[in-house]
Amino acid sequence: MAPFDRAGGLPVLLLHGWPVTEHHWRYLESALRATGMQPLSITVRGLGDGVVTGDFAKETLADEVADVVAELNLGPVAVVGHDWGGTVAYVLAAKHRQQVIALVEEEEIPPGVDAPIPEEGQSHYPDWHAPLLRADGVARRLLAGRLDDFHREFLDASGGPAGLDPTAVAAYLQAYPAERQIDADIALYASRPADLATMERLRRTPLTIPVLTVGGRYAMGTAVNEAFRQLATNVTHVQSEKSGHYPLEQDPDTVLRPLVDFLTTSRPSS
Repeated sequence: MAPFDRAGGLPVLLLHGWPVTEHHWRYLESALRATGMQPLSITVRGLGDGVVTGDFAKETLADEVADVVAELNLGPVAVVGHDWGGTVAYVLAAKHRQQVIALVEEEEIPPGVDAPIPEEGQSHYPDWHAPLLRADGVARRLLAGRLDDFHREFLDASGGPAGLDPTAVAAYLQAYPAERQIDADIALYASRPADLATMERLRRTPLTIPVLTVGGRYAMGTAVNEAFRQLATNVTHVQSEKSGHYPLEQDPDTVLRPLVDFLTTSRPSS
């Protein structure tokens, strides 16, 4: 991680999801730096970092990110989360409120939040991966020797009609090696009972910091906004009409500017 200069601009934590890597942030990082903000991409344990052991409850993962913020003495930060990184980002903001001043949620509906995905999203975004991974024994038998195919199928389907850049897909598959990733994949989804309990507890006190939701027409879309309106009091939304589950990769022309403007107006004045 590059060191932060607190005088140099707002630290913005970037927490990517599954099964992608920090490559997901390639356009956003440049845009943030151009405005003087300081992006810091953190790979949440189990999301392509090669670590496949330990407790994968999202509260534990959020606490680990909070430890990084404290160890680096970052002070108040903004957080951008995608997919599982989005749930971790929410838990971080809701539990460690003194650390987070603004939250961006790209394509995530946290566990236990009722926000139905619109029809166009349902026709593209997969609904088979999570139930399979929660069936531990079945998943291990069916995915043995086929994990690359499983990840590729999810990436292809969740990208919607436009799809992902093939170079990005190749990078993501390389970061989730089949010979070891299955343990983390299963653990990330099998932690649902603990994650539901965490969400039930934290959502009793809605977030009051500004929240921006980002949705893709051919994935979760406006359901992301509907979900976070149940968790926070100050929520706005930006929608990509072109993308699937990866708006910041697939439609940066639409979503980058409102996201950067949101963070610019949210950061403390110097």
